[in-house]
Amino acid sequence: EEERKTPQKVIVDATLTYFYEKKEKRYIDYVKVVELITNILKEKEFELLEDAILYIRKAIKSNFHVKNLNLKITKPQALKNCYVSIEE
Repeated sequence: EEERKTPQKVIVDATLTYFYEKKEKRYIDYVKVVELITNILKEKEFELLEDAILYIRKAIKSNFHVKNLNLKITKPQALKNCYVSIEE
């Protein structure tokens, strides 16, 4: 309960698979992906990491032509002796 009152640092690992087409200059700008994830995490409040990961997944798929997407969110300061992560 206490951890919901204080903002916590999170680390997001995102692996995106897509079709790069040089002729059409179709690629994914990773800076825009990072900005999207950062803005979501700053502007939204999530009770659970599971909710955050689902929201981020939907936002990335809505904004980028992604074939496959793997996400992992880690809270390095949730516990004193370990990191807490969720991966989808």
